[in-house]
Amino acid sequence: MGWWYDWGDGTISSSYFATYHRYESPGTYLIRVHGFDDQGNSKTVSLTHKVSAHPRTPLRRVHLSDYFVGMGDDDTSRVTIFAEDTSGNAVSLGGHTTELYNPQPQRVTAWTEGAELVVSANETFEGDACIAYLYVYVDGLEVDRPLAVIINKHPGMYCSAVGQYTVTYLPCEFFDLSRMAEQDYTKLLDLGYLLENGSIRGLRWEPGRMLWGVTYCPSVHGASGNPLVMGDSAMPRNGIPQLGIVFHEMGHGFHGHPAVFNRFGVPGAFYQETMAEWMKQFVYETILSEFTDQISIKAVEAVEAMRKESLEYHRFEYDRYIDAGCVFDYYQTGGGSHPLVHLIYGYSQLHGWHRIRRFLDHFQYDHIPDYSLLFAVHGGIEPIENRVTMMAAALSSTFHLDVRPDFLRLNFPLNDPLYDELTELLSRVDFNGDERQRLLPE
Repeated sequence: MGWWYDWGDGTISSSYFATYHRYESPGTYLIRVHGFDDQGNSKTVSLTHKVSAHPRTPLRRVHLSDYFVGMGDDDTSRVTIFAEDTSGNAVSLGGHTTELYNPQPQRVTAWTEGAELVVSANETFEGDACIAYLYVYVDGLEVDRPLAVIINKHPGMYCSAVGQYTVTYLPCEFFDLSRMAEQDYTKLLDLGYLLENGSIRGLRWEPGRMLWGVTYCPSVHGASGNPLVMGDSAMPRNGIPQLGIVFHEMGHGFHGHPAVFNRFGVPGAFYQETMAEWMKQFVYETILSEFTDQISIKAVEAVEAMRKESLEYHRFEYDRYIDAGCVFDYYQTGGGSHPLVHLIYGYSQLHGWHRIRRFLDHFQYDHIPDYSLLFAVHGGIEPIENRVTMMAAALSSTFHLDVRPDFLRLNFPLNDPLYDELTELLSRVDFNGDERQRLLPE
């Protein structure tokens, strides 16, 4: 299941999640959206969109006086909107068009008054996510990052932790400050966000333009989105927050971004769950190898414990898959994703966890258009053996080895002619040097 978009200006993109497009010139554009599912059903809809010219004073940046607002049900808060021109000079908003996008009107009411953004909390339902985001645009230019509104509906029951790029609002039982200080918790979340963001070349969600929230719903284990959701089963064990669930679900959000081909967002654990687990382990390993000087000894010990548990879990699932006779199932974690994750962990331990960035490069339209387009679905669905073969070819290129013997030993279906075609194509691609560059975005 997925969608591709023809934006009417010669640009075509694909995404499983909600997407965006920025036009370079004013005009009227015919946009076509084509949706399809795993049963071969498809539909195309069209709409016309008018893009207006910018006013005389072009803006370089729009920012806010604050990016976090905490409030109760009846509170109202004001945040000042600032704008700068291309020379960095302050610009009055008079004569400029200010627009507000509120994706969660059931949680907050918001409006603009001159240079101020006014926010008022609505009544929310018990158990509902208590973080809302607001986006401000001046002359079509988006504020440098959205405003996160923390609705404090349950004083004393819920606690918030605000980092530089992440905001968490969870039952206070999630925080055992005897095992991990709040500043360690927020620092680890910020590092996870930055590392996952930095693993994808050219991602729009660069630091300063995105916040990531973590909220609570008792009936789930973890659910992707922004804010992502953690449930009762994700409560801390031995006082250690289960940040692996956060990093896993955050990974789903990044892989569903239009900058990366939507194969990582479509149903099917072989791609979707494998990438989220790989990204989670990449965060663990990189924090322990590169950033232990930024967190406390207790936080280092917590990450080491989570890292070890993840490796042991996937080793156990790999052995269980083999003991059960290697019954492959593309759509189930135990039928393919778990053993594949164990293989990837082994490759990464030998050749470097930073190779995940090179792997993701294979699936970006602007980096390897021919290869990416082989994943695009126009009028049909790729057979499962072709999807598995595409994964095999990308992994072989990423780690400079032939993974087919490992795949065949695990009963993963392969298309050898397609593998040869993809391998020959990838041999002609320049991956722009060392994948270790920009572990964190600048």
